Amino acid sequence: MDYGRTRRKRLLMNGSDESENQYAQHYVEFLETMSYTKFGVCAVCGFSCQVQYHFGGVVCGACSAFFRRTVSLNIRYLCDGDNQCKSMLKKCRACRFESCVKTAGMKRSLVRRKKPTIKTTPLYIKNRETHVRNEDVLRAFIPSYTHPSPANETVEDKGKFSEKLKLSHGNILKFYINQVRYAKRKNTNIFTIKTTEDFMRLVNFQRKIADETCSSFPGVELIDENNILILRKYLQFSSVWIESTWTYWITNSSVSVDNMEMDKRLKELIEHVKSTLLISLSQLKLNIFEFAAFKSFFVWKLVFHKTSVAMKTIGQEHYECVSSALKSYYQTYTSMDSTEIAVRIGEITLLLSLVFVSKIDLKSKSSELNFQQIYHDMAKLYVHLGLPF
Repeated sequence: MDYGRTRRKRLLMNGSDESENQYAQHYVEFLETMSYTKFGVCAVCGFSCQVQYHFGGVVCGACSAFFRRTVSLNIRYLCDGDNQCKSMLKKCRACRFESCVKTAGMKRSLVRRKKPTIKTTPLYIKNRETHVRNEDVLRAFIPSYTHPSPANETVEDKGKFSEKLKLSHGNILKFYINQVRYAKRKNTNIFTIKTTEDFMRLVNFQRKIADETCSSFPGVELIDENNILILRKYLQFSSVWIESTWTYWITNSSVSVDNMEMDKRLKELIEHVKSTLLISLSQLKLNIFEFAAFKSFFVWKLVFHKTSVAMKTIGQEHYECVSSALKSYYQTYTSMDSTEIAVRIGEITLLLSLVFVSKIDLKSKSSELNFQQIYHDMAKLYVHLGLPF
């Protein structure tokens, strides 16, 4: 017998001496203890099967498990079809997760997240062979669910953990590497677009990624919403312009922007980025580890907008952790000595300093990198094209 529904109907139709608070308490207790299972259609996958209340929505067990795993492990899926795939269950997990939230009404807050007690393998494997590929190095980032004994931990591994960000230095660098790897795989950037509409689609796509990525940034829970909005601006700018430039260089692409159907201001800005940033990155020849570090430095440089002391503190923590992880990478996977490592990191830092030169005469030094000018020109362009900024 459905006690909860019968009691609710009797109270509503016949009245009761119980107060509204008492009724609410009874009904909440009913909702918490009820077992609602029936044969129906899952709101997510559309299959006819046994459905039940899971995390705020009536779905099948498979979609419930998919939603719980995605949220608890903080997985972010991305869709090539702008989250409009028709065959969600079989092909696109991004659309399946979006359907869980928007169609079924499932709530992330009802999922218990995994406790951060999982041990991870060391960031780098001891190997000084010069022919080791980047893909082999990245395998050292894969989490391990085993619990190594203290005897297997080296002295240099101790102390490489950020108490503020609650992550090891290596995992923080890994966070940025994963972003760069996805952008490289997509191979869509400002230098391969042919029309203004292509550019607007690229910006909107990167804005969506920035919105999703910001929520998973290490330490983002320590800053307020206004500063998170600023972080999104920096992240979107770095993805559209800086990351696109590096991806364009690393893939050895060659696309001319002459006679393309695009806005004049957009074409001029692309040419300016190509003649400054592209040249600077091609001279340094940054690999994926170095560029991921450079991107993290840029995102947290925080000079274009006024930010709080808390955000500056988190930014400094990111800089120190990523710098430490990058140094360990050089020591482990290259034959560079301490002096060469210092020089290399200095070159990357120098590029960052050129990025934020505030006073440069573009007429007399048109080939010198000036990101403040690029950032301001980008803001004006977005307003001109009607893009939110």
